Amino acid sequence: MSTQICDTGVEALHCGALKRPAPYYAKVLNPIENRPGTWNSLRVGIFQRPEADITGDEYTKPVISDTDVQIGEYVRNYSSLMRTFHPFQLRGKWYALYSKDYTSTRLMSLPDCKDIGGEARDQFGFCPVDYWVPDLSDLVFHHFEGCPRDDERGNKPDYHKSCTCQMPHNPECNYVTSGGKKSCNGCPNERAAWDKEHYEWKFPDRVHGFVAGCIWGDDSSWKIEYLDLSRADEGIVVREARFGYVELAGGQDLCEAVDYDGESDWVRMNVQQHYSIRTGKDIHEPEQPPLPTPKFILL
Repeated sequence: MSTQICDTGVEALHCGALKRPAPYYAKVLNPIENRPGTWNSLRVGIFQRPEADITGDEYTKPVISDTDVQIGEYVRNYSSLMRTFHPFQLRGKWYALYSKDYTSTRLMSLPDCKDIGGEARDQFGFCPVDYWVPDLSDLVFHHFEGCPRDDERGNKPDYHKSCTCQMPHNPECNYVTSGGKKSCNGCPNERAAWDKEHYEWKFPDRVHGFVAGCIWGDDSSWKIEYLDLSRADEGIVVREARFGYVELAGGQDLCEAVDYDGESDWVRMNVQQHYSIRTGKDIHEPEQPPLPTPKFILL
């Protein structure tokens, strides 16, 4: 039986430690029988959660309820939905990666559910089974003017020197030193003012995406490829095997296998590899041609 609900999108909140399900998800409405000898298609509905359904303490647990509103639908020409509907935010607007044709990745704008572009159908194309667009949030610290690390007023920060920013304290604050480090045990008002003035959450554009799937006929495992979403709002998605022939580790969803650090600009992936017991080499590495036999010239 097809996966009934595809609820994979994540929305980052004001604090990077808190996340909640995206306001949109897809659900199989009913199968569509095609001619004998071919697999069924699926009628897929797109649903929107009211704000009340995605607020609360358990942000990481998707909530499906009768108050969710169907806002659109499409037909997928395959008998399983898999994880092929993935909402993400770009430049303040919502879009979705989705696959109505099992051989291609398309882009949809939300909440109007319009197909705005993407890959064309290709019988030898990359068949997606899972998408992931990492949720990004960076905590930026602003230094006081005069601090050696101040870099916001035309100064060149000197990271060899210690930060001299000092938080104001209430007279009754027990400002203590522990292990050479100072800490505040009170001052809630000053603490709040300090946090507001010194810390700022940044939400970088989510232009890096990932897709797992395979070329038709190479379905013994799912491969991970990169999606350039920098022009997704124009209906353009560019897929490439940026990391080579990389297999998704068995039993994992793509969101579990890919960890992208937007601040450091690196990605860590849980992958599956195969080695020759005879040579110890990765079996997907191309064989190196033998070195030419040296020729000797008698003088």
